[in-house]
Amino acid sequence: MKQVTIIKTEDSLQKLAKLDRNALDKAIDKIIRDKQAKEIMEMAKAQEVVNRGQQQLAARNPADPSLQSFYFYNSVAVLKGKGEFVQKWSIRPLEDNWRRRNKDSNGFGDGNSLSNPTGVGQPANLQPVADVNEGKLKAMKQEILAKIPFTPETLSASKKKQEDAYFALGKIYKLSLNQPRNAVITFEKLLSDFPKTSYEVEVLYLLYLLSEGNSTGQAFYKEKLLNKFPDSYLPDS
Repeated sequence: MKQVTIIKTEDSLQKLAKLDRNALDKAIDKIIRDKQAKEIMEMAKAQEVVNRGQQQLAARNPADPSLQSFYFYNSVAVLKGKGEFVQKWSIRPLEDNWRRRNKDSNGFGDGNSLSNPTGVGQPANLQPVADVNEGKLKAMKQEILAKIPFTPETLSASKKKQEDAYFALGKIYKLSLNQPRNAVITFEKLLSDFPKTSYEVEVLYLLYLLSEGNSTGQAFYKEKLLNKFPDSYLPDS
């Protein structure tokens, strides 16, 4: 769910904002390397699909011309796609500092090699690597830096995104997914992390409703709600 992504993303950005410059550079470099690793795996998986399609084509050798409209039965389309794949991503060994054209350049990051220890999804002799030049690396780094909440204003905005996401997520768990336990956990986390949240009265009311069947829990939220918001309406329990 997008709310979970927002909460995790903003949490990561807030942690980055607390790092010193050297640690921040290394952390951003790792983010970029991880992103590149994911792209490599996706490209490798796509290549495997192409290979399987070619194998099926050779095995079945369909005579029905209508099947030629299906990509993997059309050998011309397959070869064209394979050529475009290699042209864009290239075929080269996976090695240290593969992102840098000038390997003596300091750039940013720790220069750890990018590898696939499990080997899952990697074709035997194909290791496609995005040709990311220094200019693009710098742009990627600046894009990440621009999202980090370094100032009080941007930090406040980041936390507000999390606050809104927690509230929306809790309502999804309660109203849409019928997962009361997850709703309670989410709402309690909201109240814990954001004690001055503008959603407090609504959250306390929802927690009261979610505590149905739990007299102790319902009494707790009822007391808390009426103490802080005495004009609140509560249905008879």
